Amino acid sequence: MDPEKIQKHLNVFHNLLIDILRRRELFRIFEENLKGKATEDVVKKNWFISFYITDYARAQATDLRKFFETDEASYKIKSLTDHLGDKGIAGVHKKIFEHWKEKFEKPANKLIMHIDQGSEGIPTVFKKQEIDQLINDTNTFFDSIVNAFGKQDKIVFDKKYRDQNDNFLSAEAKREFAEYLKIICS
Repeated sequence: MDPEKIQKHLNVFHNLLIDILRRRELFRIFEENLKGKATEDVVKKNWFISFYITDYARAQATDLRKFFETDEASYKIKSLTDHLGDKGIAGVHKKIFEHWKEKFEKPANKLIMHIDQGSEGIPTVFKKQEIDQLINDTNTFFDSIVNAFGKQDKIVFDKKYRDQNDNFLSAEAKREFAEYLKIICS
């Protein structure tokens, strides 16, 4: 894989992860603002809240699924790990791929993406801790890929967007949520 193609692949997955991380940060702010204001029963029965929670899980599963893509026409993270030839990175990918397959693949593919017949027994809700763990593992895994390619001087990356605790996520999300509230409450 030539350096330009590597950079393009990395940029695709980098932007995807930023969306996943930002979406999670905004969802956490949304959740925080519900605490003490709505009972669990109200949350389940309120259409707006219910749809937002469902759409959050759907969007996260859809974007995370792209990290485990096997279609030849798609960008595949596996192409990057194969190119690196690093057994440690390949092992981490295998671990998060297995976690994906065990907890998320069937609900994502059979209920979210396709609405397959005969999928009645498949869980329809993702546990927050499990999806957060997959996001964290995927983010750390991607960091290891970026670092490995960075050592080979084959890529250029702005590291500030790789720090999960950086202000670009939390401060910007809080500002955006406050602006959103002003808009809907005015």
